[in-house]
Amino acid sequence: MDKKNCPSAPFKKGHSIFAVFEDRTFKFTEDLVIIDEELTVEATKQKNKTDYRATMPCVTKGCGNWDGQKCAVPDQMRQYLEPIVDVYNYRNCPIKSTCRWHAQEGELACQICPLIKTRFFDLQVDHRGEF
Repeated sequence: MDKKNCPSAPFKKGHSIFAVFEDRTFKFTEDLVIIDEELTVEATKQKNKTDYRATMPCVTKGCGNWDGQKCAVPDQMRQYLEPIVDVYNYRNCPIKSTCRWHAQEGELACQICPLIKTRFFDLQVDHRGEF
């Protein structure tokens, strides 16, 4: 089985950036950019972690978006987003060949991908281990 990558990973050290939002425009990076400590500190200072789209290996059953068969994010997002057609050059996507969404949905996934900004909140755990 081929390993797939999640195109909606959290901005986290060790993950890789494959696209950025600049001036409200979605742009692929030429190559994957590994998120290191320096980039994490800079993005945290500027509070712009959502300006990046990151990828990591898909964890299937270890993810809340896994429905038992596939990633549910593309189906969920299509309910809210009108796909973009012929706007972006999908061939330039550095993760297309390993993308979980593309493997499942083909070009339909590519048409909604530029519309999604991934936002994760750091959960704070109190001393009793409760949220």
